[in-house]
Amino acid sequence: MVRSIRTQLEMDTQQIITIGTPFLVFGALFVVLVLIWEK
Repeated sequence: MVRSIRTQLEMDTQQIITIGTPFLVFGALFVVLVLIWEK
């Protein structure tokens, strides 16, 4: 029971990382562009 829940959590975490990484990269690029634009 506990093992299945743990596996489910790991799968969810991997999915979040897979989906979240592109957003983080895009966000970082956006912030850099804004900082350059401000100058």
